[in-house]
Amino acid sequence: MIDITTSIDRSQHCQRNWDLTKTISDSDVATLVHSVTQCPSKQNYAYYRVHVITDRNTIQNIYCLLYTSDA
Repeated sequence: MIDITTSIDRSQHCQRNWDLTKTISDSDVATLVHSVTQCPSKQNYAYYRVHVITDRNTIQNIYCLLYTSDA
């Protein structure tokens, strides 16, 4: 197993060249959801709501609505 600090260091950079032909397993999605929803916070208060979108068409539609060439 990779040391967690090494994983953190490797994940610090923004990834912009995703391989859209690859998928994430349901198990990995569940792990991500668990980690995001169970993060420690003051008084265990949820400061945000998590939305997980796995449908590629929906993701593309959101991207098209939000993308601006000015960025």
